[in-house]
Amino acid sequence: MPFHLKKRTPTLSKKEALDTLPIRNPYVEWHKTEEGEVIIKVPRRGDWVGKLLTFIFAPPEIRQVALDKIGSLVWDLSDGQHSFEEIVRVVSRNYKLTRREAEVGVAAFLRELGKRKLIVLAVRKEEGKDETKQ
Repeated sequence: MPFHLKKRTPTLSKKEALDTLPIRNPYVEWHKTEEGEVIIKVPRRGDWVGKLLTFIFAPPEIRQVALDKIGSLVWDLSDGQHSFEEIVRVVSRNYKLTRREAEVGVAAFLRELGKRKLIVLAVRKEEGKDETKQ
């Protein structure tokens, strides 16, 4: 009976997840409007699916995604200097949300940006851990 190996997503504890550092993709172009909202330029897919869709639908070369104020704040803080927990605290404080509301909203937003390859989540290595062990 054949079986298929699936790529396993590493599981993190809640403490490890809160300590991750969201980092914007440096190849993604973006700018801020006068109102302080972020506009992200997303290029068309270059894989076979993108080419097939281009053949059928003729989508634009670049699509723009406008983030609202909360999304723009999270995008600004996703610079590799602020942890997920720090971003949650800032969003909670600035928009008078409970910690749980901010945590769920920020997690969903970052997950969506990650799926679109606009950000990555960097996991900090624990100090004192032997790096040579696998």
